[in-house]
Amino acid sequence: MSMEQYAFLPREKVPAAADWQASMTDLGFDLQLDPELTPYASSGFVPCKLGDSDAGFEIYFGSAEELLTEYPHCREQVAPRDYAISFRWSGDMAECASALIAPTAETVVGILEIAPRGATTQEGRHRGLPRHVAVRHHALLTDSAHIGVC
Repeated sequence: MSMEQYAFLPREKVPAAADWQASMTDLGFDLQLDPELTPYASSGFVPCKLGDSDAGFEIYFGSAEELLTEYPHCREQVAPRDYAISFRWSGDMAECASALIAPTAETVVGILEIAPRGATTQEGRHRGLPRHVAVRHHALLTDSAHIGVC
């Protein structure tokens, strides 16, 4: 089963790859993003190094509106953020760690949501995972971030 996490933010706040990498390093994470990662343009699997291990996750950039058609009950929390970055991983724990670390960069702030792929947010909430992970991210994101599980 795949899992997804979304970061909602103003489109103009999507960080350049070098700034994104520097922010994660400054926070003490040993995650190296693929140097070919191109915000706004990259799509699909992004290979990474987590310490000495191979890792990675799928990434997708797009309009927040596209996701809000699937999660209309999140519209109020997401506003006025107009852009979304999706992070997807499978059952591999290195992929999971990579996908959870990537949006903690100080330059990536927004609402984070995690739900099992193909499940509704409500189903994910019953499993306890979304709230647990969102709380863990709270300490890592800047004060301007709004964390919520829709």
